[in-house]
Amino acid sequence: GGALWLSKIGVLNRSGASADVTYTYYWKNGPTTVKTTTVRKSIFNGRLETFDDAAVSLFGITNKSSGSVLINSTRPLVVTARTYTVGEDGSYGSFMPGVTAADALSRGELGVLSQLTGNNDFRTNVGLVNMSNKSCQVRVRVYNASGGALGSAVTETIDAHKFTQINNVFNATGAGSRSNAYATVEVLTSGCEVWAYGAVIDGTQAFPGTDDATTIPVTVIE
Repeated sequence: GGALWLSKIGVLNRSGASADVTYTYYWKNGPTTVKTTTVRKSIFNGRLETFDDAAVSLFGITNKSSGSVLINSTRPLVVTARTYTVGEDGSYGSFMPGVTAADALSRGELGVLSQLTGNNDFRTNVGLVNMSNKSCQVRVRVYNASGGALGSAVTETIDAHKFTQINNVFNATGAGSRSNAYATVEVLTSGCEVWAYGAVIDGTQAFPGTDDATTIPVTVIE
């Protein structure tokens, strides 16, 4: 509905020593053009650094953009993020955890996004982040609560370290209207690591709601 979404990144250093940190933003400028912006900073031990509207305050990108942030550090860090918008009644949005390759899916593993909804009251988006140094193919399929496959699977090709989102996955897969469902996520390319999440959002275009999103991180089934 024309909302402007912002992301606030938090980086906490409790490692016992100062950390040298490199932030790399892989971002889309418009629908197709992908750019990379890198910033280096130091964080003292015990300090929490936050970057509200990180695209602007951290990376200096003032035009509309979307993407993923890769963080490399000489010390262990706690990384969190909140993506949000501000409406007439205040702000609302969704928490995003900082994840490592150990949290990601590889080929041969099955990822599950449970308790998804797509009906008159809620819609669900599925986000995919390629944590690899090469292009990866990922397949997403929706199932009903009894385990029956719905519609057709959607396969996405994601470039190295890039992010993509399947908006309204129930429409995208032809799964129809479901109050209780789940999706599976599979990596089809060898040597790739991909993280996924579901965003169950209150409201649809036909039946507006709060537009508040609940994040459901992928569960990896070995």
